[in-house]
Amino acid sequence: MLVCKNTQEKRYTGKENTPLGNGYSASAEKVGTEMKGRDGKLYIVKKYKNGKRWILLKRNTSPRAKYTHST
Repeated sequence: MLVCKNTQEKRYTGKENTPLGNGYSASAEKVGTEMKGRDGKLYIVKKYKNGKRWILLKRNTSPRAKYTHST
């Protein structure tokens, strides 16, 4: 296992799709940090009771979300 680039305390295998696969541990990043993962998708750091995690960032791309009308 390899040592993470942003902290010497965490390790990764390189097979993770998240930015951890690129060597960036979520525990050493600030909450709200966005980064591209190995799969090309964007991930964001979120805080949980057991620590921080990389979570897939879902953008609202629905065409209905852009246009709302009121009567």
